[in-house]
Amino acid sequence: MNTEPLVLITGGGGSLGAELTLLLSGMGRKVRVFDLPGLDYDLLEETAGIEVFPGDITDRASLSEAAADVDSVIHLAALLPPATEEDWTRTEAVNVGGTGSLLDAVRQRNSEAHFIFSSSVAAYGDTTDENEPLTVEREFRPNDFYSRSKALAEKLVVESGLPYTVLRISGIAIPAFLEPPAVWPFMRDQRMEFVCRGDVVAALFHSVGNGEARGRVFNVAGGPTWQMLGHQYVEALFELMGVLPEEARYMDQPGWFDWYQTSDSQAALDFQQTSFQDFLIMVKKAVEELLG
Repeated sequence: MNTEPLVLITGGGGSLGAELTLLLSGMGRKVRVFDLPGLDYDLLEETAGIEVFPGDITDRASLSEAAADVDSVIHLAALLPPATEEDWTRTEAVNVGGTGSLLDAVRQRNSEAHFIFSSSVAAYGDTTDENEPLTVEREFRPNDFYSRSKALAEKLVVESGLPYTVLRISGIAIPAFLEPPAVWPFMRDQRMEFVCRGDVVAALFHSVGNGEARGRVFNVAGGPTWQMLGHQYVEALFELMGVLPEEARYMDQPGWFDWYQTSDSQAALDFQQTSFQDFLIMVKKAVEELLG
């Protein structure tokens, strides 16, 4: 039987999960990555202290095996928009049913394992009637399949009886040259506050083994420098990319983004390491490297 603390990361084969896995491994943690078969696991498999366990979050048998000997679980695996909006049955099976099955598996293996859940600010739904940054006490009013699935899954986690930490993560900004979406997921003048991907990794990393985080729900967003209106965010990016702001297309109904109260989460998790200006510098560097 394993005697060293072991962290299970579902969805660990994705870009966010892989970055987190390598960080934990680099700090001496033993990590088991659970994700779909067929992904490129070469880098993870070549790294000491990382075990790759291919499987499906809807398969109870494989979850039971993956949960053996774990002390902490970071649950990232989920369907994301726009795939979630195509079929509620599939979205519910993966995001809600998969979370419930994983909770059952962990509870059977180790009822003291710390369950860290990657939830989403999407669960708040349309919050354009709010004047102040949202606190975690804000009621849920999900307005699409994804937000509904996150609200239901989060309820399962909180009521599971396991020690838990819930991170309601905002939109993740990746510091790279990416093709803009056809339609940005917010209105032109809607409040929005994204968060740099590296800061999300830091929040998850600092949740592991953190007694102060147990039994708590946190908003994970970029902080005051990221609080702006939708068009301000887009125009800042477009300026770096040489794209005219008139080319941007926005939603004509509110998306589920807003400003968030993160003083409690920052105090507990110390994750806000990248200001919006820092992020723009990183994007500018990526653009310059791409253009040679």
